[in-house]
Amino acid sequence: MMERLRELLHLSREPLYANANALIANQVFSAGLGFVYWVLAARLYSTGVVGRSWAAISTLLLISGVAQLGFGGGMTRFLPRAGMQTRRLIVVSYAAVGATSIILSVGFVALGGAKTLGGVLGSGPMLALWVVLASVAWSIFRLQDAVLIGLRQAKWVLFENTIYNIVKIGLLVIGVKLIGDTGIVGSYFLPTPIVIILCTWLIFGLYTRSSRLSPAPEGTVPLTVREVALSSGGDHIGSLVAESAARLLPLMILGVLGADATAYFATAWFVATTLALLISAMNDSFTAEAAGDRARIGHYSRHILRYTASLIVPAAAVLALGAPIILTIFKPAYAAEATTLLRWLCLSSLLIIFNNWYLAYLRIVGRIRRVVWLQVMAAALLLGLTYVLLKPLGINGVAFAWMLSEAAITLFGLVDARKVLFGPEPAEAGAAV
Repeated sequence: MMERLRELLHLSREPLYANANALIANQVFSAGLGFVYWVLAARLYSTGVVGRSWAAISTLLLISGVAQLGFGGGMTRFLPRAGMQTRRLIVVSYAAVGATSIILSVGFVALGGAKTLGGVLGSGPMLALWVVLASVAWSIFRLQDAVLIGLRQAKWVLFENTIYNIVKIGLLVIGVKLIGDTGIVGSYFLPTPIVIILCTWLIFGLYTRSSRLSPAPEGTVPLTVREVALSSGGDHIGSLVAESAARLLPLMILGVLGADATAYFATAWFVATTLALLISAMNDSFTAEAAGDRARIGHYSRHILRYTASLIVPAAAVLALGAPIILTIFKPAYAAEATTLLRWLCLSSLLIIFNNWYLAYLRIVGRIRRVVWLQVMAAALLLGLTYVLLKPLGINGVAFAWMLSEAAITLFGLVDARKVLFGPEPAEAGAAV
């Protein structure tokens, strides 16, 4: 037992596990505080306001997702190889994402899209201003996490997200009296400037100063503008399709089943996707390490898959068994309507463990076309099956559609990745992780 404990303590100091643990802690703290946030929202606001607010938030997050241009994932893959180009790469990504956010949000307002978000975002000029500022702020906030991960400073991701979530909860409680039905959406986006300022100082004032940068690791293939553009751009198409499909689900449910059903779906979705965020966090660490040492990608792959499964499988079982209790904390109606949905979504996390790793592996080795194709296929299955199943199965139809779309990726991945997963360990693998 003591020997195993010493081994675990030794592994926790290795970059792969140290950054993974920091990102896991970030997701756990964010999920815990997020759970408190949505419980308070459910108790302070009517079910209809919660449902409409969730749809509005999903729309604004979708605009920010489009504006990422693939730089989020690109920072994790390319910063470990950037060397003296690090600062320049970050500045270019900030400028591109910020400008695109402004263009997209202004276009959304100009085309009348903002009117569909009325009621929980105000009206008139204030509504338009909300959309633009919230979209731009969230885009930069989201990109900064990826930059810190790429710089292998994941501990700060935990710190800044904790600040964000605590402030968000405080604003939610205050907002119910000060800004009424706008309180949920307002509290979700107003804290972002605080963490943006903090992270800007960390990134540009501390970790990318010329005195702290060093040349790319020996043997690393130098970055080229073409590689960054093609990889980030191509990956963005696939990620955009996948994220758009997920963000459109609340709007689809709102249109077919109404605001109350959207609220029930949103709570179960929030709880279950916490597992997906944990899985993604661990694979961010895998990406940052394997991108700088491709020769040992199989070694990193086996380690991160085992480590991820050892944490996620028990967590999924606990959430599935405790689904009625967890959802009752929101309100009894949430447990009555969303328990089955939550259990099926938890079960799908077993597929997501493999799929998230497989897509990260494809990105690292530059097989972006396969990533895009798989994500487009899964998104089409998710939206198509959801549309077909919503009326006969209610919100539970989303769970079955989600599982089938994830299973399709798993089948392709198991066939394609068997060599990297079951190939021989490199001779030096035992020395370090």
